[in-house]
Amino acid sequence: MKKILSIFILTSALLLSGCASENVETEEPKVAEETVSSQEEAEAQEVVAPKSEIEEYDEQEALEYKAKVQAVYDNLDAHIGETVTLKGIVRITEDYKDNEFMVTRFLVDCCIDDSSPLGFFTRLETGDMPKADEWVEVTGKIVAEDVTDKATGTTIKRPVLIAEKVEIVKPLPSQYIYNN
Repeated sequence: MKKILSIFILTSALLLSGCASENVETEEPKVAEETVSSQEEAEAQEVVAPKSEIEEYDEQEALEYKAKVQAVYDNLDAHIGETVTLKGIVRITEDYKDNEFMVTRFLVDCCIDDSSPLGFFTRLETGDMPKADEWVEVTGKIVAEDVTDKATGTTIKRPVLIAEKVEIVKPLPSQYIYNN
């Protein structure tokens, strides 16, 4: 009885946290209300990105991305002036100037809902500004910049990637990096 209760509590916690698989088996299987033809499904997938434009997922590349970014955040002073190349998604907020963006991927610890951005604030000195949500490969030098946290008023040093080259690239199969 204790074992059944433990399983019930664990399953409930996973479902409530949103970290459980969407394919958890239940007593009553889900029945599709509408049937979609394989042709319609293929067309819907092409709207996101045609398979010919997506590279295969490269776990080694994802781990190298994570290692590069974390190394800079862990010891910024040791990396000032270093040239870095990253492939990620362009994020732009209303607080950024016209030549600023974030090149990022998302680090997943538990589930996608809990992912956090992992990348660098980037400043483009020359060239065309990429659009939000485009995949880019950015090469630039790391500098340190003092910024004030609006919520706390404290000043911190953050890494900034001064972009020397920004190239639009084919999307990777996933913007997520899984923290194993």
